[in-house]
Amino acid sequence: MCWFLAVAMRMHHTVLRQRGEDAESYQSSCAVQQRKRGARHPIWQNHVSQLFFRLLPAELADLGAAARALQEQFVAQTRQRLDLAFVTMSRLLRRMPAGFYLRMLRNNSHGHLTSFFFSHTGELLPECRTFCGAPIEHGWHVPSVCQPPGTGVFFSQRDARLTAVISWREGALRDGELETLRAQLRADLLGP
Repeated sequence: MCWFLAVAMRMHHTVLRQRGEDAESYQSSCAVQQRKRGARHPIWQNHVSQLFFRLLPAELADLGAAARALQEQFVAQTRQRLDLAFVTMSRLLRRMPAGFYLRMLRNNSHGHLTSFFFSHTGELLPECRTFCGAPIEHGWHVPSVCQPPGTGVFFSQRDARLTAVISWREGALRDGELETLRAQLRADLLGP
């Protein structure tokens, strides 16, 4: 997960540098879900844990260094059980009026420091081979981006294939910036 997050952060860093924007740091919220094999709840849930990761522009210069820095943050957050703390807070907030709850939820997923959205779903439906009687030949997660800043990079895997989906709201990217995102993605995934 941390390696894919580093790839997504570097993609956005390249676009913002091209715009002439020099951010002090980049922060990304990352949904973390756990599902035990054979569990009787849906594969994806609306209420998940969220962890927050931050990198400095200097750390983004090298993909390996960025991934290592994110891994250290992940270890520290899980050691402190921040993932459970977020779930507990979400459960308590469900009892609040909807407007208050939604305001708190929105504040957790964006703000001045958060520059984009990221998701890594891991292997998508590995045990599901058919759907309504038809064999599944390819499967991937196609998410949408519904709130500012309006861009996202989402990774999933199926049958040893990696899928990377770039999503954006209308007006979030300028002319040529989508190709910049794609070029940086290709460079990090395939090498020079």
